[in-house]
Parts: sequence; C-alpha cells; structure tokens
Amino acid sequence: MAYSQAGQDIFVNHLFKDPNRFFLDFGCGDGINKPCGNNTMFLEQMGWNGISIDINPDYINRFNQTRKTKAYCIDLTKVDIVKTMEEIGCPRSIDYFSFDIDDATLRVLNNFPFDYFEFKFITFEHDLYRGQYALKAFSNKLFEDQGYRLLFENVSFSGVRDNELVAVEDWYVNPKFFDYPCIKKGADSRSLIYEYEKFKDSI
Repeated sequence: MAYSQAGQDIFVNHLFKDPNRFFLDFGCGDGINKPCGNNTMFLEQMGWNGISIDINPDYINRFNQTRKTKAYCIDLTKVDIVKTMEEIGCPRSIDYFSFDIDDATLRVLNNFPFDYFEFKFITFEHDLYRGQYALKAFSNKLFEDQGYRLLFENVSFSGVRDNELVAVEDWYVNPKFFDYPCIKKGADSRSLIYEYEKFKDSI
C-alpha cells in the first residue's frame, strides 16, 4: 500500500529493489497520511530504516505511536543541522532523502550542509503550482551545483485544482549511483516507473 501523495514511495522502492536501506524524511507529518500523505511509511513496511523530522509536535507524537522508525520534533531553521543529525544518530550516507518542509524550505536550503551528507536519491517539493518560481530556479541550480542531476522534473499529480496536473516536485539522482540524465518533464507520477524502465532498456 502506498502512502505518498505523488507515488514517491512506490518509485523509491522500485529504484532500490532491496530493503536494506536508509531514508531521511524532512517534513514527515504524522507518518501516515497527514497533512498530505507520507513518503516513507511504505518503505518502512518494506524493511527500510530511517529518521524523520517535523516541526509539529502533535504530528511527531502520533508518528512515534504508530511507526517503528524514529521521528523528532525539530525546527530545522533554528538548529545546526550537522550537530543535530549527529546527536540523533543519523548516518552521513542516505539512500533516500525526502525534502518537503513548505515555507521553511528556502531558509533551510540556504544553510544546508551538502558537504556533510551523501544522498543517492532526492525528492524535493518546490510547489511550482503555487507560484514558487524563484524557489524552483534556486533549488535547481543549488542541487546541480552540488553534483545532483534531475531525473524527473516537475513531477505532477492531479486533484489540487479541478483535477488538472500540477507541478509539485523535482526528483534528483546522485550520478555516482544512478548515471542518468533527466528522463521526463511534467510527468504524471503514475507514469514514472514506466518512463524509467523504458529509458533503462534503451541504453
């Protein structure tokens, strides 16, 4: 059963195949379906380990009552992220990084310790459909400057506005582990596994 809003968990499970993996989830909500689904619960059920972060203490309380992996209530704009991650036992090498922290996104990105972490796959919510053009442009340049490559740009889903497809996320790969160029732009998330497999078969 998938719990994510745009198929992130299904794609990540497909991408990595084996469950002996680790996730870091920024903006985890209550760990199941609040406020807009969860990207890592299905992965946990498949055997993944991980650490989740949210600013809302009620969400974290519910998360820790229902999930096996640990969640922490942290305002990422007010802490030294490296020190905090070391204190809670987060490894530096992360298989999947889910980044969805809404209005705090730009402040955290501006001070994010990319030189400390190594991510293999990232889903980053830019909310372009809400007019976040500056964030979209800034984040694209930042991730690419840090060595990550777009795999799917403007991942979309329906149901926000009269069932039209709306661009919410960019998905990045670390070319050390997945050496693929951007496969598709503006994809409906339901088609991404098909597009990914079709591309792999062509090379």
